[in-house]
Amino acid sequence: MGDRVTGGFEISRKGGVALVEAESLASLPFVLHAFLCREGGVSAGAFSSLNTSAKEGDRGENIDRNWDIIASSLRVDREALVIPRQVHGDGIVVIEDTDVKGPATVTGDALVTAVFGVALCIRTADCVPLFIVDPDHGVIANVHAGWRGTAREIARRVVSVMEDRFGSRPSRLLAAIGPAIGGCCYEVDEDVAAAMGPWLDSGVLRPSPREGRWMLDLAETNRLQLTAGGLEARNVTVVRLCTACRRDLFFSHRRDGGRTGRQANILMLRNSLTREDL
Repeated sequence: MGDRVTGGFEISRKGGVALVEAESLASLPFVLHAFLCREGGVSAGAFSSLNTSAKEGDRGENIDRNWDIIASSLRVDREALVIPRQVHGDGIVVIEDTDVKGPATVTGDALVTAVFGVALCIRTADCVPLFIVDPDHGVIANVHAGWRGTAREIARRVVSVMEDRFGSRPSRLLAAIGPAIGGCCYEVDEDVAAAMGPWLDSGVLRPSPREGRWMLDLAETNRLQLTAGGLEARNVTVVRLCTACRRDLFFSHRRDGGRTGRQANILMLRNSLTREDL
């Protein structure tokens, strides 16, 4: 057993890496999921240690080795990883082919699939990682929700795609919102605050001590968007671990002034099961 944290999550260790698991998804035998922490890799310095992105200057061989470590620790075929080029937008990619693998094969900030054995990978360092699972139809989605994606309601749009393409019923979906920068640390300007539009009066913003600035709770905004999209509130869990506060566990773009790593967030339908197991 791992260390319990708030909201129905626990921190556990597998094969040398640390990860956060949602109890609601851990109970589903056909789903593998992991909000990875930063420890267990080979990167050094600002990227120590399980960095999964070369964006800020880490060595490519370190990142490759880190992905190898992740795949081995989770017992996932390295070739099964789908690692998109994320652009901080609201693009949604439906993966329908097992041949779509590797880094930057697709571009978008949300991945949806009903294909067994395809590991959907999203990288974060403050933005919200969000898993959605349809336990009835065997459909999963892995979402990267920064402030731009959140302003465009990417989480709710993913629910609509799952409903339209796969017949998912929103009221039956399970969602887990992983570690992200909290409202305690995410200070934004008035333009970003205004971009939250209809959510301004929902309590996700509070005034910052600095004039003209606001503290934004991205995770809570996404939770509200999911429930507005038809998910039952009891089926949406949020881990209350702030990436900026927890230097020991997570990379944080805001805390570290932009020079930092990215943790991986992985969701997969296990290929050892069949649709009859759903």
